[in-house]
Amino acid sequence: MQYQPSAQFRALVAATALVWLVAEARQGRRRRPEAPAAAHGGTGVLRAAALAGFAAAYALALGVPGAGTGRGWAWAGLALWWCALALRGWSFHALGRYFTFTVRTSPDQPVIDTGPYRYVRHPGYTALLLAVVALGLVIGNWLSPLALTAAFTAGLVHRIRVEEQALLHTLGERYRSYARGRKRLVPGLW
Repeated sequence: MQYQPSAQFRALVAATALVWLVAEARQGRRRRPEAPAAAHGGTGVLRAAALAGFAAAYALALGVPGAGTGRGWAWAGLALWWCALALRGWSFHALGRYFTFTVRTSPDQPVIDTGPYRYVRHPGYTALLLAVVALGLVIGNWLSPLALTAAFTAGLVHRIRVEEQALLHTLGERYRSYARGRKRLVPGLW
């Protein structure tokens, strides 16, 4: 039998989603008109991958109820989601005005190596990846986090390639030197 979340759990999920959407919308308003946007910025690919992942996650949750998780996994997913939101916020704060949703680079921008950027090159994306794993667990089906993570990772890899090409092109050796000492998303792995 599939776990049926309580009204309190559903309210916490809704509140968490609202906080996330407000934070993302607020950050999405940031612009850097002095910095040109990268061609093929990867935003559309990432959004399409996320939508495909969510559609697959919900379809699997409905279509394969035997793969349901228990209450503990749903709560663990919610806790992981809060951690992901904290990391995403820390990433916003560390990059300040340089954190934009559209890939934009300018020769005068600094290479940020403080905050979470001390550990990985793209902690904001690490946070998004953690959030989709968390949402998969919150959905309550073992197949949901797999579908979400696979689809989202495909879009994220494309986005990271676009962003790193733009940073290397614009910042050159400053970014290359920074990148040599840090993995992209997971310390010690990739």
